[in-house]
This record gives sequence, structure tokens and C-alpha cells, in this order.
Amino acid sequence: MKLRPDQVTFHPRSHADPTSRVFFWEGNLYRGVSRSQAAFFLDLFTRRIIQDLIERKLIIGTELTNLELDGYPLVLKHDTVPFVSYCFEWCGEMLKAAALFVLHFERNLRPHGLTLRDGHPWNVLFIGPSPIWVDIGSLMTAGDHELRWGAKGQFDSYFTRSLKIMAAGHPRIAHLLLQDRYVGILQSEADAIIGIRSAKQISEKLIPSRLRPALRSAVKSVRATMTLRGTNNAPKYLRSGLREIERIRLPRPVTTWSHRDSAEFPAFTTTENWTPKHRTLSEIITRAKPGSVLDVGSHRGWYSQLAAREGASVVSFDVDEPSVTKQFHDASAHRLHILPVLMDIRKTIPGMQPSTIPIAAVDRFRCDMVLALALVHDLFFKQAMDFETIVSVLTAFARRWLVVEFIGTEDPSVREFLGERIEWYDLDKFTSVLKSKYRQVTQFPSDDVHRWVLFCEK
Repeated sequence: MKLRPDQVTFHPRSHADPTSRVFFWEGNLYRGVSRSQAAFFLDLFTRRIIQDLIERKLIIGTELTNLELDGYPLVLKHDTVPFVSYCFEWCGEMLKAAALFVLHFERNLRPHGLTLRDGHPWNVLFIGPSPIWVDIGSLMTAGDHELRWGAKGQFDSYFTRSLKIMAAGHPRIAHLLLQDRYVGILQSEADAIIGIRSAKQISEKLIPSRLRPALRSAVKSVRATMTLRGTNNAPKYLRSGLREIERIRLPRPVTTWSHRDSAEFPAFTTTENWTPKHRTLSEIITRAKPGSVLDVGSHRGWYSQLAAREGASVVSFDVDEPSVTKQFHDASAHRLHILPVLMDIRKTIPGMQPSTIPIAAVDRFRCDMVLALALVHDLFFKQAMDFETIVSVLTAFARRWLVVEFIGTEDPSVREFLGERIEWYDLDKFTSVLKSKYRQVTQFPSDDVHRWVLFCEK
């Protein structure tokens, strides 16, 4: 069956690769492969290389179709992931896990005579806490003359230098620089941030200028000799890359709310230490049975874990990187379908999100149910957001339900803000705004008489 271009919707990020194009048709995701590459990929399927990589969970599920598209005689069908996240939204441990995954993937391609054309994290997505490679178009034949992995420069620009900057205690700078989709982080930038001189700077200081030309010539000669040894050294080189990443030690996470972690994170095996809020959320989630849940301002992610243990695919937002890191470790350890991301809900407001984001957060993280617990008072007083804005932003992510907690003025968490816009902060006013968006708003108990959980249904 041949498709016309006007029947499909091309993926907004699929425009740079001349050999393939990703598109949507009838709700499914496809990749059109150009005439020059069609035979190459057909051969990979014939030899069951693609199937083997899929079975080992190295590459996204992909299958052959009988479709064609103008300019693309071969069309492949891809599985999709529940949530699309970008590298600058990952905590350092997630970036490190993705880096190790890419090196492991490249190492597994070598026995098949293949390599990755790209070494950047934009082709990696997470399914829960597990990374997966999604760009099958990046596979290519490894040249016999190749000593080093051709994409190592990209890998260092996005992974190695970012992780070293994070390890030096500057994660915010690394996350900002990672937003550059075309350059990544330059070595000079990493040196300036970390405070380490580059090898070139050191040599210029220690080696007399009259000896530098001879030294450069000797280095080129050594590299040329090594290049002739072929690909036999590639696995060794990849092993050294793995060691380099593994040796990077990121700071141990201590959350802003660490002093409350044990009290607010009871075991899931018993309800003995559960508070009324824990029981309320358990009742709501069990009754509604959402297929997907977004937990905004999730902290350590107890409610994210609750939803995941009830079978939901979960994404959690928090601005505190140590909290996101702990969630990532917990999700990995317990094999929970949770994707924790660094996200400030304010930056999802139209006009507020960075222009570098290819697809808006609201289009990537919309879920059946949104949880916003112990969050409204913070957004209202500290971030100067009014009720209409708060409800509108949260509602944009909620397909069916919003579960939001309101903390009254008698609660110690709010009492400190008395006098600061306090006349506008009222449960009835907040409920009125909710009722303008939802057909039904039901009030449930929380942990205190001055706290309420509001279950909103569209």
C-alpha cells in the first residue's frame, strides 16, 4: 500500500536525517527509509539482527510493513514509549545510566559489523527507569579502517562533559548547556566550569615552543599507526569509555525534604503507618484505576510508587534533583514503571517554556490523572500564581481527573504567609475555580483538619 504525503503527519523532530523520516499514520508511529538505505535495513531484518536487539531491550520495538511513502520505498512501524523526556530533564544518575547504555549498545553492535552514527542522548528515551535507543536510522556499517567510535565526539559533548560538570557540583549549568541540541558542551566550556586546564593548555605552558611542531608530528604518526590496526581495538576503546563514565561519582542526593522522608514514606506492605492522606489517595487511585498518572511536586515519590504499584504508568515532576534521583533509584530497584523528571510546573505555562524544547511538556506528559499534593499554597504564595492559573496549568495535563490538596490558613505551612495575599487564599474560592473546569469536585480528608484532598472529575 502506498501512502501519500498528505495522509501522514511527520514528526516535528524528524527533519535532519536524509536517510529516513518518522511520521504518524492512523495513530501509529512509522519510519520511512530512503531508497539508498532500504536494502541495508532489509538485510538487518533478514539476518534477524534487529529482532535480536529488540529482544535484548536495546532498541525500540520495530517491524517491517507492506507500506510505501513517496521517496521511501521501505516503511517500518515503531512501538511508542509512554512519555518522551529530554536529557536536560534527567537527573545526573539518569544521564549516567543513559551514557552507560549507549556504550553498551555500541559494544553489542560491533560483532554484527555495525556502529552508531550518532552518540548523543536525543536518541535515547526512558521507559520507566530503563533507557532504550529509538533511532534505528542511526545504525550503520562500521568501516574496517575505523579505530575509534565515530560518534565519540558527540558522546563526550553531551554525556562525559555534562557528567563531569555535575560531579564537580554544577548540575544546573550542565542542564542548561544540555539544551543545545546541536553542539552540546564544548571542552573549553567544561574546563572553564570545572577549573581544569586542558591538555593543550598544559602542554603550551610546559613544552617550549620550539619543540611543539616536532611533538605534534610525533603524535600524528602514532595515531596514524594505530589507525591501521583496524577495528580490533574498538571494543577495548569502548571498555575504556565505560570505565571513564563508571568512575564519575555524582554527589550523594540529600533532598530538601530529607528530614521528612522517613515519616512521609511508610512501607507499602502494610497500612499500619499510613496517614489519612495515604489512605485517601489509595482509595481514589484504586477506585479510578488510571492508566497513567502525573505526580506534580512529587518529592520522594510515595504517591508515584503507590500509583505504579496499582498498575499505572507514572511520570513525576520535581524541581529538587536529589528527590528525582532517589525516585530513579527506587523505581529501578523495585522495577516500577515511573519516569522521574526535573520539571518546574511554572515553565510549562505557554510563553514560559524555553524555546529549545522541541515538543511542549503538556504534549508529552498528559495523563489520565494528575496529582498535585501540598503544592497549591507554594505556587500561590511563593510563585505568585493565582488560582485560575494554577488550575488551568494542572488541568492542561489531566485527561480525566485532578487530585489536588488544599492547605488551609490555620496550618503551620500556610500561617507563615499571613498578610501576603492571604485575603485571596480561601478553600471556597479555590473550589469555585475547580468547579468551573470539572463537572464534579469531591472533598476527602487529608492529614489534618485544615487540609483537604479534592478529587476532580471531568
